[in-house]
Parts: sequence; structure tokens; C-alpha cells
Amino acid sequence: MGMGMLMLWTTGAVADDGAIFRKNISDTPAYDTEYVSQRMLPLYVTPQSSDGTVLTAGVEYYNADGALVTTETMVRPLIGTYQDGPVETIEEYEAFPGHGARDAYAAVSLDDGATWKRTNLSNSAKRSSIKINGEPYPGDTLRNFAASDGNKVLFVWASKYCDSGSPNYAMTETERSAVAAQLVATGRITETEAGQCTDNDPLTPCLYLEDLFGVAGSQGVQSAEDLAEEGYPLVGDYPYSCLWAARGSLQPGLNGAPSKFVWFNAERLTSGVRSAERAETVCVKGAGCVVTWQEDPDGVRPGHGDGPGEGWSGAIAYHQTDKWYTYIAWDDFDLVSADGTYGAIQTLPDYLATTTKIGSPKAAIPMAMPVRVTDNAMCVKEKDEAGNTVESDDPYCYADFNGNGASDFCASTVDVIIETPEGPTSTVAMCVTEDGRLMRGNTASTRARLSLHGYSSLGDYKADPVANPINSAWVSFTYEENKGLGDICDDGDCLELTDADKRDMGKNVWYHTFDMFHPEVVSQGLMLNQPSVYPADWQDPTGLLDPAPLSGYNFWAFTADPIYATQAGLTTTTLYQSEIARRPSHVSQDWYDAGPSGLVAFNLW
Repeated sequence: MGMGMLMLWTTGAVADDGAIFRKNISDTPAYDTEYVSQRMLPLYVTPQSSDGTVLTAGVEYYNADGALVTTETMVRPLIGTYQDGPVETIEEYEAFPGHGARDAYAAVSLDDGATWKRTNLSNSAKRSSIKINGEPYPGDTLRNFAASDGNKVLFVWASKYCDSGSPNYAMTETERSAVAAQLVATGRITETEAGQCTDNDPLTPCLYLEDLFGVAGSQGVQSAEDLAEEGYPLVGDYPYSCLWAARGSLQPGLNGAPSKFVWFNAERLTSGVRSAERAETVCVKGAGCVVTWQEDPDGVRPGHGDGPGEGWSGAIAYHQTDKWYTYIAWDDFDLVSADGTYGAIQTLPDYLATTTKIGSPKAAIPMAMPVRVTDNAMCVKEKDEAGNTVESDDPYCYADFNGNGASDFCASTVDVIIETPEGPTSTVAMCVTEDGRLMRGNTASTRARLSLHGYSSLGDYKADPVANPINSAWVSFTYEENKGLGDICDDGDCLELTDADKRDMGKNVWYHTFDMFHPEVVSQGLMLNQPSVYPADWQDPTGLLDPAPLSGYNFWAFTADPIYATQAGLTTTTLYQSEIARRPSHVSQDWYDAGPSGLVAFNLW
């Protein structure tokens, strides 16, 4: 027996418990409805049923005894999102999401939950972008996330269908020029930056429109053999996931006309060249919406449920898993494409007043090209047959982002010997950034929590919100990252875990914060958890640490950084020993709501 998306609430006035109201929104008893969420938009509309009939008499509310308490002539819109469809699970692997043909749905109610209009936003379950063992693999959908503010909603989900969807990186030159012109007109970029957006030179970076970070590519497949080695031999080949987004906008009815909630065609953000997982999104009225997620170059690292979970949650990942970011400005959010191409702009009210088309419109402005926020991927200079170093295919490694005439993330190189269990060893010219970071590719970032808070670039919003409206926002997100200090059996003995091996165990918690229109890229971020504090008389039994007191705390640091010093010969780092930190939670508020202390955010982990 399946499960549906069931809504429960009580009706009635404040301090008067009403009768419990139950409504099955998904209405698919044969399927398990999952990843359910509900949002209430912060505005009021005249109530209407799902067929568009305006309820001029209003909505009646009764108490538990059946007596009429009040009749409301204005209601707040409700938005429900969920995943629904058939799936084949594997009994032995309770946490495995299964091989499914599920779709991502949204349902809208404009009569306080009495009736709902459902929309299949993904429409991918019956489509396929890849074959497994010669058979089309269904375009299954996985974890989703929704955000809203004002009259706008953004819904994102991971999917096994990685075709169509008009991704930013697939635009024509004509479309790119038209979008760049719109970004200049709205002050999002300068004329000089617009030239960089259309010069087809990735070394003069344009973050909004150029694919500097390897977003484009072919959808990958995690092989049955690799999953068997992870302890899951029954899963078989498993396609990588890509990320999708759908925008929704409520247009209130005027002069007694019904309101209309418009869902745009879903937009594909990534290609599936890495497997996307654990997306989160937040919207702020006047500023826009942002999205973060993680991408694993080797698929999904399932885990074994050693902690409180059961694995397959994206809590652990393979090396070089980065946190990614994209955004869409508020004023660009619901602009409609007049001819089906990016950059041909029409307002949504004009579109609704003139269109004779059936179905959803296409957005006129794509979401920004996804960028890597973290620096977990490896950057190297390849060597030709003569042994000379040449630039590889990753443009961001060699681009000049800060305009000083040098590569930000490959200012110099050092030779590093790479050893793998399969062999053979190889020596690579590994990049060192301008600020001294070794682009080793030995860490992975997972489970980010996201926040977004608006501000006005024009002046003090709190003092005069009319003259200084919200037009931008600050992004802040926290995540956990493995320490990346070497495999626990790199001493040659994989059967016994020694104190020295434990240096790589566990994670640290990191965070980033930036203006939503100017993201950090390939950044180390800032660590939240402090180094381990040891008793004053403690001595290191491993011989790996030296005392490193700081600010009155008894910290200890590694005598030799096992990556920077041991592998690369770089001795400019101080690597403190730290305890295991994970599962961050981010609590924040708008700066203009802060009390006398000025506190706007804190983190727990």
C-alpha cells in the first residue's frame, strides 16, 4: 500500500480549535509519496477553487462543534511539493532510494486547502537520457527542495533524466549576447563584463554566462562493480543525477478576475557529468533566489549507516566533491521568453494577456551558470610527450578572476606523486594558488545548510524601506568536510587502526558568506570548529604533533602536514589537530530584526 501527501490542520478562529481537516493532495494510493513540503505565501488573494471559480462568498470556518465561526474573503496561497511514482526497492538495502520512475510535483491551493491544482513539473519519469544494459533508464526524480517569498516559488530536484531543459551552458551566441545585454540594463554586470561574457575566452571570466567549471559534459554511470565494492552488489549500474529547477509565480486577479499561478518550464542546471545531490534553495523578495548543492565526480558514496542514519543520504562523498551555487535575480525571475529563446523578453502579465499557447512558458533569463564555491577538486598542469607542462581542460584553474594578470588558482606548480590502490603511481604538476593553497583534490564537502538575508545597496532599509528597498542579499551556508589527511591504511597496514592512522578520521565544519550576486569561487572557506583543546599535562603518544598554544588554549598541531609538507614539500602551513565536527545547523535572521546585541546568526554542530 502506498502513501499520499496528506494535509492536516484545524479550522477556526484564534483560540478556538476547529475540526481537523484532512486532504489527500497527491491522490495516488498505489505510490509512496515522498519528500513532501508545504509553503504559505506571505500575501492574500481572493479565494478561488482549483478550477478557477472565484469564491465571492468567501471561505467559511467552523469550530469543533460544527458552528460557523467566521467567513474570510481573503486567503493566503498554499504551495505543496512532493515526489510521486512507482519504484523498485531492494529489500536488503533499506536506505537505497530504488530504481524508480517518479516525477516531481507541485500543488497549489487558493482556497485555504479545500481544493488543489496539481502540476507535474519534471515530466521525466517516462523519458530517458541514458541506457543501462541496453535499456532506457527512466528519468527518475530524487530529493527535492522548495523556497518562496512574495509571489514567487522556486522548486529544485535531482533527476536521472539529464537531457533537454535548456541549460545555461547550451545557449547559442545570439542568446548569450541578448542575456548579457539584459544583465547590463539591470546593472547586474558592466559593459566590460558583458564583453567578457561574449568573447568565447574562458580565461577572461564571466561567471553568469561562461562555463568555467566544467558544468557541461556527458551523464555518468556508477558501475555495478564499484557499487559491489562498496557493499551493494544488487544495485547494478546506477546513473548519475543532474539538478533541475522550476519557477512559479502568482499573478493576483484584478477587479474580481481569478488569480493565476504560473509554473515555468523546468530548467536543467547541470549535465550529470558529476552526480548532484542535497540541493537547498532560499528566496528573498526584492533580491532573488539562490541554490546550493553538492556534486560527486564518482557518483553516490552510499555509506553503511555507521551513524544514526542508514546511508545513501549524501552524508559522505568521494574525494573532489564540491559545493556548487547558482542564483536568479528577483526582477529576472518571471520574465517570459517571447519566442522560445533566452534573451527575448516579455513580462509575465503581458504574456498572460496575449498568449494563446497551452502549457508553461519558458523563462527569458536562465539561472546563473553554476560555480564551484569550495576548492576540493584537483587542478594540475598536464605534461606533453616532451615532459613540458600544458594547461588542462579545466578553465577555472588558469583564469584570472581578480584581474592582476595571473592565474588565481595555478600561480605555480609543484610535482606531487599520486598513488592509487590500483596503481601505477604518477607524478603530476599540481597547482598552488596565489594564496598558497595546494589544489590536491583530497577532500569532499557534504550536507550544506543555506540561508539568505536581504539588504539594500541604496541605503538603510530599516530607516526608509520605500527609498531603500531590498535589492540584494547575503548568502551564508555551512557544511561538513572530511579532513583529507591521507587514507587510514597509508602506512601499509590496513588491518590495524593505529593512533597515527586516526589523523584522517572525522570531519570539520566550514562556512562561506558572500553577496548573492558575487559568489566566492574555489574558496577554502572558514572553519567553525576550533582545534582540539588538550589538558595541560597531555603528551602526544603518536609522535605526530607538536604543542601549538594560542590565545590561552592548549592546541596541538601536526609536526609535518601530511599533504602539504610530506607530499608537496610545502612548509608554510599550520595544521591543528581537531575533534570530529559534523551535522551543522544554521540559525539566522535579517540584520534589521536584530536586537540590542546585534546578533544575526549562530551555528550548532
